[in-house]
Amino acid sequence: MLSKLIHQMKRKPKGNIIRTSIFKVDYSVMVEPYDWVLLNETEEENTSLIEDLRGIIPTNMLRDFERFVYYNSDLKKYLMLHRTMVDP
Repeated sequence: MLSKLIHQMKRKPKGNIIRTSIFKVDYSVMVEPYDWVLLNETEEENTSLIEDLRGIIPTNMLRDFERFVYYNSDLKKYLMLHRTMVDP
């Protein structure tokens, strides 16, 4: 599924970060079957997460508590969603 997303992208990803539209993700295949755990429900958790993920996820993608970060231990993958997609 990730290879398919990369193939469709105009700008190829640098390193291990893939940025895409939520509408290009096949929810039933990539998200729904897995147990995703929210890592930064509060601003304090977000501040701690920035330190823990330094070097894995660019700091500018985590600042200002603008994105929710989910983790799946089976896949060993992170999923980041902008707050506008998650907030009611």
